[in-house]
Amino acid sequence: MAGPRGLLLLCLLAICLAGSRLVGGQKVWSRRCDVKTKFVTHIPCTVCPAIKKRVCPSGWLREFPEKISQDCRYEVQLGGSLVSMSGCSVGCWKDVVQKACCPGYWGSQCYECPGGAGTPCNGHGTCLDGIDGNGTCVCQENFSGSACQECRDPNLFGPACQSGELWQEGRPVSLWGPVETQLYNQPHQPLSQTSSLSLPL
Repeated sequence: MAGPRGLLLLCLLAICLAGSRLVGGQKVWSRRCDVKTKFVTHIPCTVCPAIKKRVCPSGWLREFPEKISQDCRYEVQLGGSLVSMSGCSVGCWKDVVQKACCPGYWGSQCYECPGGAGTPCNGHGTCLDGIDGNGTCVCQENFSGSACQECRDPNLFGPACQSGELWQEGRPVSLWGPVETQLYNQPHQPLSQTSSLSLPL
């Protein structure tokens, strides 16, 4: 059997692997935001001494601590007429969990949208997220690609795909850059100052 150290390592491994799955050999993060709703109902009103023996409907639990309500009324048949009587009731509850993905995640396993959950579709489109979504990016007019990471027009550049200039670090730059060579940087010298080359005989 594994000792305390082995159990600790297993727990740490489980925590590290939680929330991720391997799809196509790559780790894909998942994120669930299930919605839990608590429903409360009451056992039908009855004579108070008998309320302890009444049970909740199937799938429901008695409230704890138990709260017996004594302000309800029930009817009994006495002779040929119904008589309203004061009685008791008790509450029952159950939790209903509705599966849901956090914003930026999609599908039954809540996979991360292309471009990342923080900036789905790289901020250039809308991810079809949610438990019923398929993770498709619907790109804005100027963008294309599975994660809206490309300009639709190959002749456009820039963060908004609206310029013919190449952008780098948020600023437009020339496609060719400055052309500087040592020849152009040298000052012009008169021909008389040019040294001659002597060759040994």
